[in-house]
Amino acid sequence: MSASSLPPFLGIARYTYDKTTNNLNDNQTKSVQDFMTDLG
Repeated sequence: MSASSLPPFLGIARYTYDKTTNNLNDNQTKSVQDFMTDLG
């Protein structure tokens, strides 16, 4: 199923979901890296 066949609101929801998920993953990765750096 191509993105163009989705209703617009679903595309927006998916875009928002992807961005939120990426932000959460980035934040978790940074937190782990900071934690490991603190442990030295």
